[in-house]
Amino acid sequence: MRQPPDGAEEWPTFQFYRILALINLGRTEEASECLYNAMEAELGPRETLDFVYLYGKLAANAEMDEMKREALGLLVDTLKANPVVHSKHVRTTESDWLSLIAELQWQTGDRLRALVSWRQGLESSGYTNERCVYRLAGAIYETHAAEGHDRISRAIMEAFPIDSTAAQSMLSPIFSYLNMPEWSALFARSREGSSTKQAETTRQSGRPLVSLILPVYNDTLYLFESIRAILAQTYLELELVVVDDGSDDDVAAIVRRFAHDSRVKYYRLEKNRGLPHALNYGLSKAEGSLMGWTSADNGVQPRWLERMVQTLAACPDASAVFSDYYHIDKDGLAIETKRLSAYRLNGLQNGGPSLLWRASAYRKSGGFDESLFGIEDRDFAIRLALVGRFVHLQEPLYYYRIHEGSLSSRIDSGFAGGWPRLHEKLKRKWLHLSFV
Repeated sequence: MRQPPDGAEEWPTFQFYRILALINLGRTEEASECLYNAMEAELGPRETLDFVYLYGKLAANAEMDEMKREALGLLVDTLKANPVVHSKHVRTTESDWLSLIAELQWQTGDRLRALVSWRQGLESSGYTNERCVYRLAGAIYETHAAEGHDRISRAIMEAFPIDSTAAQSMLSPIFSYLNMPEWSALFARSREGSSTKQAETTRQSGRPLVSLILPVYNDTLYLFESIRAILAQTYLELELVVVDDGSDDDVAAIVRRFAHDSRVKYYRLEKNRGLPHALNYGLSKAEGSLMGWTSADNGVQPRWLERMVQTLAACPDASAVFSDYYHIDKDGLAIETKRLSAYRLNGLQNGGPSLLWRASAYRKSGGFDESLFGIEDRDFAIRLALVGRFVHLQEPLYYYRIHEGSLSSRIDSGFAGGWPRLHEKLKRKWLHLSFV
């Protein structure tokens, strides 16, 4: 793509993604120069926030103390002037900014202030910013390591107050992360009791159970992060059905790290049968009245299920709801916001990766067609749409990771005959659709 001229409307967007690419390529000096030039240009307020945050991320990964201190001051001043962060390209909240500020404070030696900033970041997120949770836990451990586990545990519990259910629910996984199994087990029992009470409340309130299927075949690099994001949902009435599709990788070892949460179910298939079969197997074990699935390399926002369930509940004639989503790179940085159009029954459109459907519609339409591996999602969407309408939630709530090992990237490279061959298979099944 040719660089737009200075002052052009698309110039800031071009520069943002150019700098992002330079950072990912490790070309720090070139990225710094481009950032300085961009921030000296006339930018809109949302674009300014993007570049300031990007500068902070670059500084946190650079080896220049002066740059870290400059970025830290800029982040602090910008956040004071913009307490409600509303950027254009980067998905950030006040909690993300405070966490980045804490990281730079930690790196420049102001460790006590960093611990305070991380705690403020956690409080502002309602203890749902998991990156902040585990980074703070690691910093506390490093601070008190010489004093022993008792001192570390006290410091952890001071940071996660007992009057916050969300904060307390993180204690068992935190201690597991810090390799303190005796403390993890202690709070796992407490969490289990809390989960039982929550289940009773759920039955009384009548809120629907959501069953999410997570199929895995040797894709374990981001699996821990993916599971953790699901369990951190603000909508608690869920079950996560992990289906190990005959992996060589030790999927079970990763899932066992969440043994404290009874909402996680694990099943292993002896032989690899492909994604559609794994999905169908998981759905056969699901108990929820609402269903969906996610991938081992993708992520979600904390309110993903809450917003999806609310939207579907408001549309009793709908069979499914789908939302907009982000493309993120291998490091989790947003590279594109995917704004979808209304669903059309044309044979070419699926519901995207962020899709939730009614179990009643699934029983009428049938499961995933195992003969259409690679394009089974589009076929499944067609059959769901024939049962009831699709509702479009125009909020980006899901993070779809783009990397070389993903199935979509492999199909782009010709796997399973590539997209042209897969489209032909789908067309042969649905000859009466227009495919336009």
